[in-house]
Amino acid sequence: KSFGHESKLDDWLKSTGLHDSERLCQKISIEDGWETALEAVLGARLNAILRDKLPVGSLLRQRPPAALVLCQPGEGSKKAVETHSQWKPLISVISETAPGLAVLMQDWLAGVYVLDDAGKAEKARKQLKAGEMLVNRLGDVYMQHSVALYVAQSALHGVLERQKALADLQAQLPQLQNNLSTHNEALN
Repeated sequence: KSFGHESKLDDWLKSTGLHDSERLCQKISIEDGWETALEAVLGARLNAILRDKLPVGSLLRQRPPAALVLCQPGEGSKKAVETHSQWKPLISVISETAPGLAVLMQDWLAGVYVLDDAGKAEKARKQLKAGEMLVNRLGDVYMQHSVALYVAQSALHGVLERQKALADLQAQLPQLQNNLSTHNEALN
């Protein structure tokens, strides 16, 4: 399950008992076409390790050799968040989350909106408040005074598409196995 790219981080995860923990990217589903946008906004948080309890004290004594995000699914309910009427919140393209992750996603994606038409970016950018951002399907992030053009920078890129493809294949597997058994019986 580890997506760690560095052997030192993998070793550290094993030594701390975190190597078998689930990752955030394994527990969310997103509408087709918005995977890169979510990757651009969440960055390393997309690969966050999910824990029922965060072992903060022990982690402070034995720090990881590379950047790492740990998160604890919340049991609260979503709180009302101020939104713009002209833009769709990025969180709305998340079609499914595991229990307890909706509150976390709301926290991380508050003030992040979908920009469907890049031709309107300049005008829209001027309407943003401090801390708000727009993101397009390419993962470009627009803020009041900046634009970050997205380029895949790690092996984590595409993890949401790979998770979706894996889930689709796993769903097809029972039928394919049944077809194989039927054809094998017909040959015998």
